[in-house]
Amino acid sequence: MANAKENASSDVEELRADLDNLRNDMRKLLDHLGDSSESRVEHLKERISSASHQAGERMSAAKTAADAKIADNPMAAIAIAFGIGLVAGKLLDRR
Repeated sequence: MANAKENASSDVEELRADLDNLRNDMRKLLDHLGDSSESRVEHLKERISSASHQAGERMSAAKTAADAKIADNPMAAIAIAFGIGLVAGKLLDRR
């Protein structure tokens, strides 16, 4: 009977040690996942910033090109703007 109690006691101690090890391993895993997700977020922020900067440069270049086309052909630009306005007006008038 005493032998059974000793075995149960040692089993409980082993179980506690295993649970402590599991708790420590889970803590390490969560810390690692947190670090990994933070680095991913930083990488995505950099990519978004770069894409935003490139889009801004492209928009600026497109605006400059459009301004040049309008300056070269002002009557054509007026006619195109009138046509777009007419089509938009007809589409919105259908309601």
